[in-house]
Amino acid sequence: MTFAAATFSQKLGGAIASALIGWLLAAIGYVANEQQSSGSQTGIVLLISVIPGVIALLAAFVMRYYSLDNQQLAKIQCDLQQRKAEAASR
Repeated sequence: MTFAAATFSQKLGGAIASALIGWLLAAIGYVANEQQSSGSQTGIVLLISVIPGVIALLAAFVMRYYSLDNQQLAKIQCDLQQRKAEAASR
């Protein structure tokens, strides 16, 4: 069940990303198999450089507030071992 959920979320994420890229290309005026305008060329450059960079910086900013450190990880592992021992003793 976990594998199915993980696979589904990966496929859903890929589908959403593909649709978003298509929408963005349409928004910047991309026309397939044609000479691109300067606006669409600029948009394509932004789509492969600046926009992913901004998203990466946002992800790094969010991760600053992810407070999982070695001490907290050890506590979580200890709690899980205790739960497993309690479940086995029932």
